[in-house]
Amino acid sequence: MDILCYIDQDDKGRLAAMLPNATMAPDDGFPEEKPRLAIVQLSTEARRMLALQLVRKRIPVALLGATNYGYLAGVAACAKRNHVPVVLLESWRFIPAIAAAKEICDSGCLCGERKCHLVCHVENELEDLRAKDIANWFGCASCQIETDNPETNEVHLTITADNGAIDAEFSLDGQRARFMVSICGHTHTRIIPKANPLLSELAILSLSTQGSGKIKSLPLLMAL
Repeated sequence: MDILCYIDQDDKGRLAAMLPNATMAPDDGFPEEKPRLAIVQLSTEARRMLALQLVRKRIPVALLGATNYGYLAGVAACAKRNHVPVVLLESWRFIPAIAAAKEICDSGCLCGERKCHLVCHVENELEDLRAKDIANWFGCASCQIETDNPETNEVHLTITADNGAIDAEFSLDGQRARFMVSICGHTHTRIIPKANPLLSELAILSLSTQGSGKIKSLPLLMAL
């Protein structure tokens, strides 16, 4: 079994369409057959306990719908002890504008020391974790995170380097974006297509489970 999903009944159809190679668990019991990856929607206390049990049995886990930062810290500690990959879904890495900025940074177009400035609305520790993950993911020499107007979900990302900059404003749902790149005095406006960030994230999960052997890492995803 590649992927086993512990998902709320209302979301099973949506997730099944996104993950055609996944099996939907009939209940919240521990699986008889060990999957290569388990996706657990953390909507009940039973599911939170199940996720910890899966990690203790060294089954890679992807967590969906997390709301408790303290609980995640416990899962992360358990994963470290058992040497098993655990990731937090719904990260900001797959928001189209952030993915485009990462692509440009990795291409080497921006030369010299890079600095990141992120302006976003952070309501809780989990959103703060997602913002800091983006800052670390870009690998900039320094990053400043500011809290914006709580009435908006818009994010403003600026990355500066010796020869240019990236300037982007976008929504967290991946439906709106303004994206400009300036390199050596030339400014380019880039069209960012609309996308479903979670769908892209789940596609990476699906690819990661194909083949044989243990899953040692889940590339591009936000690790705990």
